Amino acid sequence: MGASLSLPQARRIALAAQGLDKGRPAGPVTSRAVGRTFARIHLVQIDSVNVLARSHFLPFFSRLGNYDRSILQKMAGKHPRRMVEYWAHEASYVRPEHFLDLVVWQNRKWVGAAGMDPALRSGVTGRVLEALADGKPMTAAQLTARLGHVEDRKHVNWGWNWNAVKRVLEHLFEEGIVSSASRTDQFERQYALTRQVLPGHDLEAVPDPSAAMDRLIEAAAQAHGIGSVRCFADYFRTPLKAATASVRRLVDAGRLEPVTVAGWDRAVYRHAD
Repeated sequence: MGASLSLPQARRIALAAQGLDKGRPAGPVTSRAVGRTFARIHLVQIDSVNVLARSHFLPFFSRLGNYDRSILQKMAGKHPRRMVEYWAHEASYVRPEHFLDLVVWQNRKWVGAAGMDPALRSGVTGRVLEALADGKPMTAAQLTARLGHVEDRKHVNWGWNWNAVKRVLEHLFEEGIVSSASRTDQFERQYALTRQVLPGHDLEAVPDPSAAMDRLIEAAAQAHGIGSVRCFADYFRTPLKAATASVRRLVDAGRLEPVTVAGWDRAVYRHAD
């Protein structure tokens, strides 16, 4: 049996893991400080809603105070990238080292082209990949115009009336073949081939699923500091059953420690570091 903690102790561990246990820096916030913060939390969720600010800007402000938001744009849009877009806890910026592990475990087929006519899907896919091969990132609208693809679309289900080009792009995005090189001022993805976005990464090396899950769950445990299996699984939105098996392996390997938290009636673990 692991250590026994009070609820205040558990809260302090969680706050420290997320970098919320200290005051904001008094001086100017450097790109290094922003990078360290992202390395600690591993991901930030992306959302197009802009009532206050784009959601991915807010976690850094809460930890660092006022900072130059162009730092994040450079981290996500300039080589060598320290952020890359993919599905995690919904659409997110993630660390590049997590990208292939997430491709193995994410399943968001509702956003893609699974229901399209196979011949149409194959034809559009080939033309999209050919258009992106020249290396110039393009939005879905730009690709549609370049390919000359015109179709009648239904005007129901506000916000999700995608044409064939957009649906194919999202399918290729899910498969890890196409990625986002950057975002426009209107927050549209500028699509590019993933090998252009992450040069130097061996994108053909498919990770072992169990090893990939272990890396994701350990990263989630580092970001949480302490939590249940469900907490760790939901951080990258991975399947609970596979996450449970991963936690067992990480406990056996000494990377996670079972703990008891007063007042909690569920199994809780903390990262060993």
